[in-house]
Parts: sequence; structure tokens; C-alpha cells
Amino acid sequence: MRLLTSCKQAARSMAEALERPLPLHRRLRLSLHLMMCSACRQYRMQVIGLNRLVRRHLRESIQPVAELDAATRQRFLACLAKASATPTGSTPATGNGSSSGTPGKP
Repeated sequence: MRLLTSCKQAARSMAEALERPLPLHRRLRLSLHLMMCSACRQYRMQVIGLNRLVRRHLRESIQPVAELDAATRQRFLACLAKASATPTGSTPATGNGSSSGTPGKP
């Protein structure tokens, strides 16, 4: 096992460490590399900062913009159900593609 790691391997380990804990030997190799490499220390701070921004954005964007009351929600769901029951290319009123009841005549 090599004691020192390259910057490319260190970057890969930093990204993986955001997702799951690294094994002890990889954490030690990464820590040793970060002690010696100021560029990777800076990169690590940027990655951590970006990760925090993305997580905060996801947390804030999940919250609903407006709450619907029960009656409005039911009307909305009924309209969606009616629209999904209408075949593609046809109109809800007639069920076919023409605006009159006779095919081929407008």
C-alpha cells in the first residue's frame, strides 16, 4: 500500500467521503495528503461549501409555495382526473378530434 496519494485520488476520496464514511486507511491517506497539499485543502473547502449550498437549496425548495384548502384540492384533483381520462388529440366535450359531432365536418 502506498502511503502517499495523488491529488486526483484525494479528490475522488473527498467526493466519496461526502456520500459515506471512508475506511480508516483511506481517511489516513487523505488526511496526510491534505496536510501537505494546500491546493487540495482549498478544493476540499470549496467542495464542502458547494455541498452545503446544494443541500440548503434542496431543503428550501421542497417546501410548498402555497397550501390549498380541502375543497380547492378536491376540485383540482377532479379536473386532473377528467383531463387524464380524455384520449390524446380529442376534445373533452365530444371525445373525438373534430369540433362537431360529424367526422370530417368542422
